[in-house]
Amino acid sequence: MNIKFINPVNYKDWDSLVLSAEGHSFFHSSCWARVLQECYGFQPLYITGFRNDKIVFLLPIMKVKHLFSPSKAVSLPFSDFCMPIVHEEVSLDEAKKVVIQQCRDLKMKSLEIRGDNPLFHDQKALCHFYSHKLDISRDFDSIFASFKDSNRRNIRKAQKADVHTHFYQSFESMNEYFRLHCMARKKHGLPPQPYTFFKHVFHHVINKKHGFVALSKYKNKTVAGAIFFTFGKEVLYKFGASDIHYQHLRMNNLLFWESVQYFAQNGYQQMSFGRTAVDNAGLRHFKQLWGTQEELIPYYKYNFNDKCFVQEDQTIHEFIHRAFRMMPIPLLRAIGALFYKYTA
Repeated sequence: MNIKFINPVNYKDWDSLVLSAEGHSFFHSSCWARVLQECYGFQPLYITGFRNDKIVFLLPIMKVKHLFSPSKAVSLPFSDFCMPIVHEEVSLDEAKKVVIQQCRDLKMKSLEIRGDNPLFHDQKALCHFYSHKLDISRDFDSIFASFKDSNRRNIRKAQKADVHTHFYQSFESMNEYFRLHCMARKKHGLPPQPYTFFKHVFHHVINKKHGFVALSKYKNKTVAGAIFFTFGKEVLYKFGASDIHYQHLRMNNLLFWESVQYFAQNGYQQMSFGRTAVDNAGLRHFKQLWGTQEELIPYYKYNFNDKCFVQEDQTIHEFIHRAFRMMPIPLLRAIGALFYKYTA
């Protein structure tokens, strides 16, 4: 196996190579690498193993610099999951040694891997998230019948209220979504991602036909929105936000149902609902309403100084959330623009 460090941003036909490898996701794509590199300045160092010009091993990592500590390797920053691609012919022991040695040579403080993987599945996880996936290759009646009764009722309620969802690939739609996004982040007590991040998402993902902005409208007012990424036959729900003043319309239920139909009609076979924190019972329940397959995603962190896998407290204390909820949106946007990259 020939191991190389690769920057997919500059590597010809990278996406075609990844799509031919089993276990790929949108987060392995070159457009996502470009967003993270250009917006946050992270350095892509994808540990890639080739055999007969095909990828048989891939661990995407990015070098993440912090303000007051050494750099760390993350696979990948701000990504819900990014499982290593490991072909069955690859020696797991050999691959594990290569990964650890390469990160040592780069003088990394630690290595974080987001997702289950054969390299470290027997180790202690840093933390866990839920993932939910839906098979959308079936006919619409079968998909709709698999939903929970309450979900079907909420979809019909939104339809009766004359809510409609539209799909866009325009910069104006991204701006409209970002307005809702800032409102939602304030509600949850969090600063939003930098506006420049969404500009890069538009230019390198949406504008390159690897995603859509979905906006639900009621009486010509945008009341809910979502950003979906596409890669191969899978569509990934990445961001969502809604206006709390219109929650009684159940527009989020309709947005997802019309998104399922839209992507199924356009040839996609699976929809990923992204990650959910284990303590977020409300969001988990919403994703279970869709007849999704639920899995637990482990995150791993290897500390090179201690030569072991570690666990850390990943929670944000409630008093911090309360402080952010009290701040005006312009101040939250300024905080996100200055400091969000350091939460990677």
